[in-house]
Order: sequence, then structure tokens, then C-alpha cells
Amino acid sequence: MRIFTVSILFSLLLIGCSFGKYEAKKIDTITQLKPTEEDQYHMFVFFDFPHHEVPDPSWLEEVDEYLQMQYEIYEKMMPILNADLKTDLFGVRNASENQEQIDFLNINEFPTCIILDNTGIVLATTDMYEAAEFLRMLPDTN
Repeated sequence: MRIFTVSILFSLLLIGCSFGKYEAKKIDTITQLKPTEEDQYHMFVFFDFPHHEVPDPSWLEEVDEYLQMQYEIYEKMMPILNADLKTDLFGVRNASENQEQIDFLNINEFPTCIILDNTGIVLATTDMYEAAEFLRMLPDTN
């Protein structure tokens, strides 16, 4: 009975440590992405483009509907978002190069927009119109 109790306690300790490491990495990921000062915003849009880059329109006819849909959103939303006027840092991230961030941010659909202030994530959405509406409420950075 004593061995069983010790085994259970040891297992719980291992699970707790694993969960703690995961949470620490998640917090570290958010800390790396968020601004350090108040009234600043960082925005990242995560896509799942192959070849580590935004696809060229000339080869879109050769790819699947999923990639075409992402590219159409990219082309349509980038001018609407005006992220360069509303955020202090804007980045387009590719899934294949940022898998750890995607895991810790629980991103499972593309494209996904993440907007952060100095406290952490203020918006995480796959709806680019929702992101554009949020950005409209922010003052211009320039």
C-alpha cells in the first residue's frame, strides 16, 4: 500500500512539473510577442503558407482551395487592417516557421490574428474583419 501511495504521489509530481513547464513556455512566448510599454500594440497574423513565404499570385492556380482562401484573405485584408498605422509592431508569421508559438497560442485555424498590448493578448481571432474593427478603435501610432 505504501509503495502504491508513493507511486501515485511521484506521478502527480511529474505531471505537475510537466504542466508547469508548458505554462512557463506559454508565458514566455506571450512575453516575447507583447510590447513592453502601455498604449502600444503588437499584431501578428499567422498563415499556413508553404515555402515559408506569401505565395505569388502566378502559382495560385496550381495549389489547393485552402491555400487560395488564405491568399485571398491576405490580399483583401492587409490594406484594410492598416496595421502599420495602428500597431507598433506588425508581422506576418508562417506556420511552418513558428510552430512552437502556434502551439502555445492554441492556434489551430489559419489565418489567425493575434493582437497584444503590454498585459498580453487582447484579441485572438480568425475573423479578419473583427481584427480590423478592433484596430479602428485604436489611435494612430504616427
